[in-house]
Amino acid sequence: MQKLLIFLLVTALLACEEKDKFKNWESDSFKSASDQSDFKGRLAPLADEAKVTPITWGNVAIFRSEQKHNSIDVDGSSLKWLVNDSKNVFFANLHYIDSSEQAFRSPENSIEKFKQLNPPDKIPLLKSESLISYEYKWVFLFGTPKLYLVTFVEDRNKQVRKKMFRYGVLSRQQIVGSAFEGSQVRIFPNGPKWSALTDIEIPLLKNEPLSTDHLRVVSDSARPVEKIEPWMKFDISDERFDQVQVYYYLQKSLEFQKNVLGFESPAKLKARVHVGFPANTNTAFYFNNEIRLGQGDDVFYSQLSRDPSIVYHESMHFLIDQVAGLPFQGEGGSINEGFADFYTAVALKKPTMGESSYLKGPYKRNIAIPVKFSDRNGGLYHDSAIVSSMLWQIKELLGESIALEISREVLLRLSGNSDFAAFNRQLQKSACSKKDWEKIKELLTKMDFPLITL
Repeated sequence: MQKLLIFLLVTALLACEEKDKFKNWESDSFKSASDQSDFKGRLAPLADEAKVTPITWGNVAIFRSEQKHNSIDVDGSSLKWLVNDSKNVFFANLHYIDSSEQAFRSPENSIEKFKQLNPPDKIPLLKSESLISYEYKWVFLFGTPKLYLVTFVEDRNKQVRKKMFRYGVLSRQQIVGSAFEGSQVRIFPNGPKWSALTDIEIPLLKNEPLSTDHLRVVSDSARPVEKIEPWMKFDISDERFDQVQVYYYLQKSLEFQKNVLGFESPAKLKARVHVGFPANTNTAFYFNNEIRLGQGDDVFYSQLSRDPSIVYHESMHFLIDQVAGLPFQGEGGSINEGFADFYTAVALKKPTMGESSYLKGPYKRNIAIPVKFSDRNGGLYHDSAIVSSMLWQIKELLGESIALEISREVLLRLSGNSDFAAFNRQLQKSACSKKDWEKIKELLTKMDFPLITL
């Protein structure tokens, strides 16, 4: 017990020390050419701007990167800047380590020395079938940067991030990701609770089943969809039914993102269903452009693939990840979940999540139930309602278009190090320019959001 307490104390101290080492710089004031030049000078030692590929949302180019030193990412860093159609930066947030750190330049911290001391063939995990990927990163330990090996592995149907050093000795690990030619198909358009089986035509690529340029659905079951047929009307007991059902939901969600939110990612979204097959698992999460869905354990959840709110919610993390790179834990994780619930609710035109799959109640979450800023308790999903219920109340008060416009402006300015203070600040900065700002301010006061000086 004493050893456990010591370990937890050291871990907490290290986490605080790592966080305190980072500097944060943010600006939305770029009024002159010198402001643009000053920003480029500030960015230059942190990342090679020419190597950062932007994605676009409307007329905004979004640039995101981790800080790099000697071409190696600095773990926990976050660099983001927005460029308008005049090619000018108008917002930037840089969360970084001062590159003048003496330890960065130590020969003992070179990648060559690290690989010499930690040859891959001496690290069993790098030979494991559960390995998904690995990379070298700078990680802070006792106040100085050290090179670590960071891996992603499959563990009980989830992806786990492991930091390792010294022949693969584990330093820290955490689950990553967020948990929650045309053919005729037969599916539930709005889920089994609110619609009957219906024949619908869906677009497909000819050379790959259940795939388009932006989407692909695969299965871990013994019976995946292997070829495109003019008629794909499977019985609901056939594993292929759920594959087609998920494909339909994701196609509709990506259409919503493109046609309503104005966002279309250059990346391809992949979905894997029947995760854990033949076992029935409650797997429902997104990470790194991939959604993973189990079937539900029939105790808490059943038929996850058939619940539109579950599938839409996970696909909204794809958008959020591309635009903001929000984390999956802590306050940033709650903001991430809040945006995913809000966009799902708008797309499906109902504020409840999990209606068709959750077995312990009529739904899992209802974002129409307000949660105040002062009610936050550290619970990932509890605190997510601070974000989702606020945005939903703005929609109910001022209409969908205004709420979506505000949500877009806020999300564009959030990044991997954002917390509730950042959400509150960006929400008020965005809302104060709207004609109904006084109504929004009343709502913010009612929901205990601290008003800031604008």
